[in-house]
Amino acid sequence: MAARRVSLNTEYLIDMDGVLYRENQLIPGAKEFVTALIASGAPFVFLTNNSSPTPEDLSVRLGHLGLPGISPQHLS
Repeated sequence: MAARRVSLNTEYLIDMDGVLYRENQLIPGAKEFVTALIASGAPFVFLTNNSSPTPEDLSVRLGHLGLPGISPQHLS
């Protein structure tokens, strides 16, 4: 019997507070992880349970924390 190849598509849903940053500091390894994620081309969305900031606000905040180039479409 021939082996089947299964293609797995991986998409990432990533919490922000406590995973990417804590207060106003990036968590160690967060920048490297995000850089690798973007380079991989894998689809991803950053999530937060704080409904006050807009995706544009969150994009600016991440830029100030050292993660520039995260577009609002990657934020929810």
